[in-house]
Amino acid sequence: PDKQSLTYKAFTKAADALKTSAYELAKKTGGITSIPQYLQDGFEIKYFPKGTGFPDLSLPEMPDLPKADVTAFSIDDESTTEVDDALSLTDLGNGMKRVGIHIAAPSLAIKQGDKMEKNIMERLSTVYFPGGKITMLPENWIAAFSLDAGAYRPSI
Repeated sequence: PDKQSLTYKAFTKAADALKTSAYELAKKTGGITSIPQYLQDGFEIKYFPKGTGFPDLSLPEMPDLPKADVTAFSIDDESTTEVDDALSLTDLGNGMKRVGIHIAAPSLAIKQGDKMEKNIMERLSTVYFPGGKITMLPENWIAAFSLDAGAYRPSI
């Protein structure tokens, strides 16, 4: 909070007059529903001052890359919304096998200086917390690069 604002000063003065903490007063007046929500709101105000939503970021053309002839299997659990890790096993003959580790690669479609690059530089990472996450990429990008069953997706 801006501790010099009139709102903050009035709120803390009211809390002092009621002999309670600012947190308890905010909770009693409906400003805070729970400690986890209070902490998340504080985190978002500090690290996402423009909000956690995304500007309109259309999908680019998918990069034209060589396609590996493998069947990969996700190592993410079935409830994940971002299938970004997979494994494959290729028989090389003579009892030899190759284990492939596949990581989704949306960065292959990001051009220097474009809106998505600027968005990523502001966010830097997906934020994970118990029961939720704030994604680095918008839903349309996640869907386009997710290593979903039956679809070719660029990966490294």
